[in-house]
Amino acid sequence: MEINDDRIKGRLAGYRLWAVLCLFAVLPAAFAATDADSVRVEELEEFSVTALSGANARIAADGSVSIDAAAAGLAPRLFGETDLIFGLLGSAGVATVSDYSSGVSIDGMDYANNAYLINGVPVGFPYHFGGIFSTFNSAHYPHACLWKSIHPTGSEDCLGGIVETCAADRFPSRTSATVNVGMMASSATLRQPLGDRITVTASARVSYIDFLYQSLLKTIHTDARYGFHDIDLDVSYRPGDCDTLRIWGHYNKDRLNYDDSNYAMTTSLRWHNLLGGVQWSGRNVSVGIGYSAMTDRLSLLMPPLSVMVPSGHSVTTASGSYGFAVGAVRMTAGAAVKYITVDPQRAGVTGFGHGDVSSAACRSHALLTKIPLSAAFGLFEHLSVDAGIDANGYFGAGGYNLTHIDPRLSVSWRHDASAVTLHAGRYHQYLHQVGLSEIGMASNFKLNSSSRIPPAQSWNFAAEVSQRLPFFGLKANAGVYYKLVDNMPEYSGQVIDLLDPGYVAESHVDVTDGYNAGFNLTVARDFDNLTASAAYGYTVAKRRMPGSQEYFTSSSEIRNSVNISAAYRFHGGRWSVSASWACADGRPVTPVTAAYFIGERLMVEYGRRNSRRLPAYHRLDLGANYRFHSGRFRHTVSLALINAYGHRNVEISTYTFDIANAKLGLRQVSSLYRFLPSISYTIDF
Repeated sequence: MEINDDRIKGRLAGYRLWAVLCLFAVLPAAFAATDADSVRVEELEEFSVTALSGANARIAADGSVSIDAAAAGLAPRLFGETDLIFGLLGSAGVATVSDYSSGVSIDGMDYANNAYLINGVPVGFPYHFGGIFSTFNSAHYPHACLWKSIHPTGSEDCLGGIVETCAADRFPSRTSATVNVGMMASSATLRQPLGDRITVTASARVSYIDFLYQSLLKTIHTDARYGFHDIDLDVSYRPGDCDTLRIWGHYNKDRLNYDDSNYAMTTSLRWHNLLGGVQWSGRNVSVGIGYSAMTDRLSLLMPPLSVMVPSGHSVTTASGSYGFAVGAVRMTAGAAVKYITVDPQRAGVTGFGHGDVSSAACRSHALLTKIPLSAAFGLFEHLSVDAGIDANGYFGAGGYNLTHIDPRLSVSWRHDASAVTLHAGRYHQYLHQVGLSEIGMASNFKLNSSSRIPPAQSWNFAAEVSQRLPFFGLKANAGVYYKLVDNMPEYSGQVIDLLDPGYVAESHVDVTDGYNAGFNLTVARDFDNLTASAAYGYTVAKRRMPGSQEYFTSSSEIRNSVNISAAYRFHGGRWSVSASWACADGRPVTPVTAAYFIGERLMVEYGRRNSRRLPAYHRLDLGANYRFHSGRFRHTVSLALINAYGHRNVEISTYTFDIANAKLGLRQVSSLYRFLPSISYTIDF
């Protein structure tokens, strides 16, 4: 698409800037109070960072963290939702870039390096509302586990963290249900036994944000509308005490609209996940097939120009594993096949005499095979070894074929209440995620590995120590890690690039290399009625561009993060109170050194990449639960006060332009979390 009119070019440049700003700001700008906004002309800043705190979680000797719905339910509930995923965010070394972000950094890795799974099947986009809470209904999926720098043999291919939720493995003798009514959404879960061997579990959740909060979402010049729903179904059959057949499915759909009359622009974003699978697990055998698909569509209407930007991907998997013993050595062997289809972003454009552009021509396919083999054995009385390899085969478009052998070795020493684990391993990631949004919005998209963007790789070296301290009954977990990373994708595309019919997403991606280093510390105590934990994480993440020897700070580097949480249960069990406090260094940003206009076109000059940091984020949340019984019914009323001391964390910033006076101003929008009350009611029977 060639544009020769300078006025049209200038107008498209303006559209590009405002489209990007609107995409980044749509949720915070819609919900933030107008009296928290301000306009300044000189100093340019950005939005801040948060590391959210959750309920007490259990930390294994290898550093993996697990949590269940009962523990997460003790933490303050945001909008009345108990969320296992955000319960894991209180872990040391885990931080997120804003209150609205789905972009979680784990041990200094980018959000795009993480994998989220339901029953072992990857989820394309695991959040509602852009990131405030996840798509995982904790009543349906009551268990979650996080692996950070140490990944088990045969696990999902990624360089960051692995978060997996799973359905309850239980067969109740009678009908039971859970109903929760919150501020943004309500949900219901029904567990129905069919005889002694079959259980059907069904869950549904629906939001009513537009119905209750429409007046808050609308201002003089802006109007926001949002809604979602999700559905889960699980049918489990247990023919024997050690055998289970599970058929399950998940579907969620989200819609977001944002209108801004100041710029005659309407932005809409739609996304949905569809997952399902069949799994058989026995005493030593596990087999399963699964399917996952995620699509999204970003639409920008800026008369006379209309842009529609779809993208999506699907993953079909089949896997199996078999455990056996060779003498005193416990062996596990398996095989997995994954077929990946990717539709990268490509714009359909109308206006200025241009017709729609199809994205189908960009579709790519890839086949990934994996043969994992692991062996665990004891060397001495307290010393054990877990060794394994993942033999990976990647078959991509245009004959781009690769094989990788990823070895992993863990040596553990355990004695009484002490444990030490040393780990070394190599990991690969074959499915990349890139996009315009640095906070990990659903509009970001996937790309298969290719000769232009090879698979990302990291060598991980980690040590984990678990020790029961000799005073106050405290338990401490500490870990250090060092990662050498290669082929990390950096997306440099802009909205205006999508208007080019020759646009190819891969041509706007650079690959970097670098390293991560850091340590984590968690101290926890479980009293009879009081649980408390404090977590600290420190990380350094450096990257460098191809052909350069100079390192720059990665945008995912949250140098220091602190999470403190406590929950107290009063005698009698009716009342419990909780508190959580989070603080984190600011995210690195590239400073603006100069801004000026040439004609009506804005020109911006930037300083050294990621050479500044944003202000630190901190927030205190308080919660209380009241429980009582009436016959078979168990009732819980939950109250919470988010951001209890009312600190105004700057959530996002947008720019104002004064062409007549040649001035560039900054409009700062504060987080919605200023004395935000939350209430919910839950009934179980």
